[in-house]
Amino acid sequence: MRREHYNEQNYIEWLKSLGCVLYLPLSEEGDLQDRISGLPLQLTGQGSMVWDSNEGMYKITQPNSGFQYVAKLNNGLDKDSFPDDNFTTLHSVKRITNSSSKYISTLSPQSVDSDTCAATSASYNNTGRTNAWPANLANVAYVTNNDQRNRSVYQNGGLYNTYVEYLPYIPGNWVMNGTGFTIGCCRGASQYYGVQFYMKEIYLFNTALDLQTIRKIQGYE
Repeated sequence: MRREHYNEQNYIEWLKSLGCVLYLPLSEEGDLQDRISGLPLQLTGQGSMVWDSNEGMYKITQPNSGFQYVAKLNNGLDKDSFPDDNFTTLHSVKRITNSSSKYISTLSPQSVDSDTCAATSASYNNTGRTNAWPANLANVAYVTNNDQRNRSVYQNGGLYNTYVEYLPYIPGNWVMNGTGFTIGCCRGASQYYGVQFYMKEIYLFNTALDLQTIRKIQGYE
């Protein structure tokens, strides 16, 4: 079920019915709008977020200072927006930086707590380390299912692995210093400074999606 087959409004309503609370297609130059709240990302001037027409994606450059971030969506979401302590994130990411000592940071709750910032960020092979990511575009998903006390990592339409839940990542345990979500948060360590990657199609749900639904959203079915 992609927008190619359904008009955008029907697609958005379907996403909302699944518990979608944030959807940033980042589909073209100047498109910074969250389709759920209708609000745009606000660029901070730290790092950068620039459209690359060759890739058809935004090129993200993370800032060079701790707990700065590239952009923020002031949509009012906080940990109470996840009443069952479940969430799912989906991203399409293509690395640029390729290093064992540098880490990608995609979507984060507004926070200066390292675990909270990491909770909703994209990973590949269960790590944000840049050299773990493939050179080509990767469609990834991360699901925290508090009902089952586990978390699952999906990539390119399949399950990578399922682990026991990590308590600091559960929304009820997030340490937020405001509402909303950020892009490219550098957390508190230099391994995030200056990292570059391409990104599009960011989703956040307050539910634990199953693989079939993830595959539909990411275009595998």
